[in-house]
Amino acid sequence: MLSKVILIDFDGTIANSLPVLFTVYSNIVEDLGGIPSKKEFEDLNGPSLAEIAAILLKRYPSKMHNKELLNLYQETLREAYNGLTPFPGTKDFLRKAMTLNFRMGIVTSAYRRLVVDFLEKYELNSYFSGIYTSDNVERAKPNPDLYTYALKMMKIESKDCVVIEDSNHGLKSAINAGIECRWQIHVAKSNLAIPIKSWSEATSRLDSLLPRGKAHLP
Repeated sequence: MLSKVILIDFDGTIANSLPVLFTVYSNIVEDLGGIPSKKEFEDLNGPSLAEIAAILLKRYPSKMHNKELLNLYQETLREAYNGLTPFPGTKDFLRKAMTLNFRMGIVTSAYRRLVVDFLEKYELNSYFSGIYTSDNVERAKPNPDLYTYALKMMKIESKDCVVIEDSNHGLKSAINAGIECRWQIHVAKSNLAIPIKSWSEATSRLDSLLPRGKAHLP
């Protein structure tokens, strides 16, 4: 298989954001009178902010309207993201992938402004041909809509790309879109993809996506 396009998730994949996301989620749930949990947070790693706001208000009824909670979530995240950095080795991977003539796109349930600001801050935006976010579809991950939309916009078939995700929800979204070549980053084991421990390892494996090599699921 010749993979000409690499589609990459954002939160927990490029941006080291999960600790911040958990803090923001915890504060929101506590404000709604609930008790935050790691399990609930992990279950919400995939849906869009609008979907998360609706889920939380259903679980923790409040006088706050959906739009109010969504705005609060967005503003809190915008402030929290000011201190975020990319994972070590991210830029080296992107640089090598571009040198090898891969096209790259971001596919994320995050909202677009947050992603664009982060990429511009760390001068990563020039590596990506497209940025596809929850703003572009009605249903975010684990539904296939985001990846289906990205494939359409980049004019490629599912067999011609590799997906890099950190979460099972993201991988299920790619699976539901028919993408067979999948890497799960920042993990030692995976039942849904090839496990990749770091961006440094991903960089060393890039050659396997070229014509002389093949990336196989375990």
